[in-house]
Amino acid sequence: MGIGATEIEQAERLLSMVYGSTPDSAPRQLANLEVDREAFDNFLTHRLDTLKRRYRRAWMAMDPTIEPAINTLLMHFFLTGLVIGRQREQLG
Repeated sequence: MGIGATEIEQAERLLSMVYGSTPDSAPRQLANLEVDREAFDNFLTHRLDTLKRRYRRAWMAMDPTIEPAINTLLMHFFLTGLVIGRQREQLG
């Protein structure tokens, strides 16, 4: 069974209501979801390195102030997937 829109919406609602949805809430979200910060930082670094290699010209031409927004999006996608996975575990 695939992940549907309802599951994504529920996960995003849970993230914003329970854990906060601002960039400065990231440490609290990771701690409350029991994600090792160093492991997550390594994951994020790897994903960013992959993006930089894959889209080298575009990345070099990009305004560097956009990178924090990209980090936030990657983190949001990661945490949404984590919440969906945990919800599925609870359902059996």
